[in-house]
Amino acid sequence: EIFMRHLNVHNLTEWLNDTESLCSTRLKTTYELFDTHLDRKLVVFSCYTKVLQVVKHHKGKYYQDRPLWLMTGDMSIKKRALVIKEFSESTNGIICMTYDLGSNGINLQVADTVILIDFGWNADRAEQAVSRVLRPGQKSDTVKLYYLASNTGIESALLKIHKAKRQVGDEVKKGAIKTTIPKAVIKDIIKVIQLES
Repeated sequence: EIFMRHLNVHNLTEWLNDTESLCSTRLKTTYELFDTHLDRKLVVFSCYTKVLQVVKHHKGKYYQDRPLWLMTGDMSIKKRALVIKEFSESTNGIICMTYDLGSNGINLQVADTVILIDFGWNADRAEQAVSRVLRPGQKSDTVKLYYLASNTGIESALLKIHKAKRQVGDEVKKGAIKTTIPKAVIKDIIKVIQLES
């Protein structure tokens, strides 16, 4: 009740009820990619199930209507297998899942386009997710990968950490580690948010 009163005081109820307000620039870019690749099978990854639910909700409104499956962690293994089978048999389907769900044990080499809507702290999760498509049995000569990032301090810091972790991984293979991984501490994150506001 208190929450609703604050929403009304700030005239946010109308904004929250408008599905247009849920369509960020990042999602609009995702939908443009959907429409640009109408003849391809797409795999879409996000850190957040809610983001993928919004994508599904916008089907037919912001992008052309085409087969779309949202695979979630609460699905039974049998249901997941059915979703993957239906996606595999489609000509231009879209399958959406979180990095947690898609980071191992799923074969999606029937797809030829991967969209990473966002990314988290663990760079390996994104690489493992992309590996669901880039694996033996891939039928396409070209696999397109879209890594969506915004120009914010937090995402820039995350990308620097991801890059440093990859460099360290490469250096470990060669035997000498020279790169240090930048640390992101809460006070630095708060400072970045304040600067961006």
